[in-house]
Amino acid sequence: MAVDDGLDVAAARQGNHAAFDAIVRHYQDRIALYLLRLLNDPDLALDLTQDTFVEAFRGIHTLRSDMALSAWLYRIATHQAMRVYRRNRIIHWLSLSRFEESDSVAVDAPDNAVIDRELVNSAFHQLPRERAACLLLHVKEGFNYEEVAAIMHSTPEAVRKRIARAKKQFRTSYNAANSDRVKHRAVR
Repeated sequence: MAVDDGLDVAAARQGNHAAFDAIVRHYQDRIALYLLRLLNDPDLALDLTQDTFVEAFRGIHTLRSDMALSAWLYRIATHQAMRVYRRNRIIHWLSLSRFEESDSVAVDAPDNAVIDRELVNSAFHQLPRERAACLLLHVKEGFNYEEVAAIMHSTPEAVRKRIARAKKQFRTSYNAANSDRVKHRAVR
């Protein structure tokens, strides 16, 4: 079933639950994946996806006509993630327990693709949360600077700077971690 954001929003505002269900079915996987990338916690991402759509249902009448439905939903999801971060002050971005070696278990040498993915995740999760969110929204979700600014309650220029700084910091972290990995391999 195709979603017509304008018609579904109008119908949902009138109390049509089927129209809102169509919105949820259309956007829930994208929102969940965005939150998973941002938080690196599958259970928390699913919980916040559900919270996002509960808040959207309650506030569908507040959606401004100049804002795209998708941008509004990403704004709510980003707000949910930042709220959790502020409440907890510490989100475990990368579980290090899977990298700890145990004396009783032999560890096989992981292949380069797995190591590279871990280096990318580690470098990404070292970014400040706002920069990480801007980078994800722009690069992975495809929003332009103006749309990211609307989602993040910011300006396009501030978003552009956050994304540029995020890219620079990511490259620095990734290159440092990769350099350490290469040095560690050379020592073996």
